[in-house]
Amino acid sequence: MLLVLLAIPAAVVNDRVGEPNLRVDGSISANAEDIIEKQFGSSSSVAILLTGPDREVEKQGHALETALRMQGIGDVVAPWTQGGPGAALRPDPASALLLVLPNPSGGDMAEAAHVRAVVDQSIGAPVDAALTGNGIVGDALQKAGVRELRRGELLALPLLLIILLLVFRSLGAALVPIAVGGTVLVATTGLLSISTEFLEIDTLGVSIGSMMSLALGVDYSLLIVSRFREELEAGHDSWTAAATARRTAGRTVIVAGGVLLAAVGSALIVAPGPFLVSATVAVGLAAVCGVAFSVALVPIILGFMGARINGRRGRGASDADGWVVRACRMSMRRPIPVGVLVLLVLAGLSVPALSMRAGTPGVELLTADDPALGEYRTIAERMGPGWSAPFVVIADRERGPVTTKQQLDEIAAFQNRLTATPGVAAVLGPGPITERLKALDQIDGPALASAATQRGVDIGAMVSDAPGFLRSGYLRLAALDGANPSLRQSVSSVVNIDRGATAVRFLVIPDGPTGGATASALAEDLSRQAAEFAAQSQLRVAVGGPGQLVLDFGSEIKRLVPILLLVLTVSSFLVLAILLRTVVLPLVAVALNVLTVGTSFGVLALLYDGSTESNGIPSYIAGTAVLGIMGIMFGLSIDYQVFMLERIREAWQQSRDAISAIHAGIVGTARVITGAALVMLAVFVGFALTDFPVNRQLGIGLIVAVVVDATLVRLLLLPGALRILGAHAWWPMKSASVVDTESVESDQISADAVPVG
Repeated sequence: MLLVLLAIPAAVVNDRVGEPNLRVDGSISANAEDIIEKQFGSSSSVAILLTGPDREVEKQGHALETALRMQGIGDVVAPWTQGGPGAALRPDPASALLLVLPNPSGGDMAEAAHVRAVVDQSIGAPVDAALTGNGIVGDALQKAGVRELRRGELLALPLLLIILLLVFRSLGAALVPIAVGGTVLVATTGLLSISTEFLEIDTLGVSIGSMMSLALGVDYSLLIVSRFREELEAGHDSWTAAATARRTAGRTVIVAGGVLLAAVGSALIVAPGPFLVSATVAVGLAAVCGVAFSVALVPIILGFMGARINGRRGRGASDADGWVVRACRMSMRRPIPVGVLVLLVLAGLSVPALSMRAGTPGVELLTADDPALGEYRTIAERMGPGWSAPFVVIADRERGPVTTKQQLDEIAAFQNRLTATPGVAAVLGPGPITERLKALDQIDGPALASAATQRGVDIGAMVSDAPGFLRSGYLRLAALDGANPSLRQSVSSVVNIDRGATAVRFLVIPDGPTGGATASALAEDLSRQAAEFAAQSQLRVAVGGPGQLVLDFGSEIKRLVPILLLVLTVSSFLVLAILLRTVVLPLVAVALNVLTVGTSFGVLALLYDGSTESNGIPSYIAGTAVLGIMGIMFGLSIDYQVFMLERIREAWQQSRDAISAIHAGIVGTARVITGAALVMLAVFVGFALTDFPVNRQLGIGLIVAVVVDATLVRLLLLPGALRILGAHAWWPMKSASVVDTESVESDQISADAVPVG
């Protein structure tokens, strides 16, 4: 009943998810955005390039401008607007660029969709229209993410079934984890859909939730099914075996889920940015649903299935245990040389992570056949690449207008300096219309007052309250009410005349791509010039807009990675220490986990090193993928160690013999951990094979983590570390009955001492 109820919102999750929110609270762009929203309403923009015959371009362009204004979408800057930037928007007779500055109406993507709808209605042959902007690109990225998510799931499911059949050699045993994985996927997706009512959930969260649901649902249920089959082999009846599996393997599942929840919860507390909420909520819900359905549902299913879980041919033998034991025996015989060799390999692969390039998902992540990429390239070739994400410089004052003669002179001079800045392709601002505004200063104040009185408007009270009223600039603004509508519209796009003319804005178009080295250098220049202008004009000046947002997000990712790694490590250690009731083992586990994380990021850094960039192969790692990989990887890689350490702990409590406990733990979990690793690989390979780079990067990073953790770490480093530590690994649980493994000669660790199967 619960599953059916959750399936309803799960079916419409893609219609309910919101736009990705890359805002970094307290950053330069966030502070500027607050001012821009107060003074103008929005910092987003949509560039529309019209190409075709000269007369048709102008005719349909005028019609489009009128339609956009009548729809109330926002301000429009066009090349033929009186006092506008003309030549900058009309590079040749066969093309014209219109820049729409939308009113806030639900987000950049919603505003862009509204603009596109008006363009589709207003523009037709022989004129072509191409659109770009943050909202246009974001919408295309979101649709590509959803499309490739479904494809990844379809690729993963058959791989999962094949692997589970190979692991269990029984269709019944294979279908139980598949069914539970599907159940967890539906439940998590449904809860994410419901969460959109009060949390910011985007497509990245849905993608991460999908991967984690399949992986954890199958992984956790596989552990319980494996323990159930062991208990059946030991001669227990089906319900006793199911109860034992729930008590032992179920506890391990709860521990693993608890570690994962603690890790992502701590990450969200330390770095509560809106772009982290979606990913952490998705991981948390997947962990909760995975634990709940596995522990509550799987033992009941197994109790009813009984011996039929093994199929007609029985459980079947596997040589997985054999090679696992051989690898374990090798690492325990020569723990130091084997450990040093493996550490050198993993450390070498981790070094490139120190220079990892992380960036904001942009237009370069779209595939060659995506219309949004084609439109972006059309505009970039004709007008330059910076129109999709311009910088916005905002200057305002707390009281009074900025249209006094002195400040208009300062504003015009500042715009000239911005235009001359290296890396700037164009600046759209109040500069061209300042002369017209200053001309209105020649109007005789008393004459205006007399004219106003004749029209029934008494400004005498205003003059008496503020003797400088006639010279304040308000009369010039009042004169604009009777000015040419085109002039007023041009002014309103860069001066907030409807809010008292207390602010002006400059749209700075970079001559390079968003987030590149030239954009970073330009951002520094703009910040410096903004500070100088603020000191000169006594105005508050800030730099924001999509261009600055992209840079701030990339910087925030670089800042967050070491912080999140530390938080995830500490929180995992504390939870493991409480649950395992020992200190040294959790310390070893999280240290090896950090090594796995570093290796995975190192491999990604080698693949995306900035040397090449083509369709679908960006030169950087998407910042959203970095956060997703870290959260998922840390949670999943700790799973294997939890599985093994719980089994070792169980054997330790029975024998108090460290060597036999290690053997029992590694051999007893060989089949299930190998199967779990293969299951996770199937899920992540499905996503790594998709065309969407963010999903692909998630898949590749997690594949590396699973392979490293399930082989080099689990089979070589962890057993060797436990062999070296001996009984000290169980501190403070050590008692007088402990067999000191340090007194056991290494030649005693032989194949005969290791039970197989």
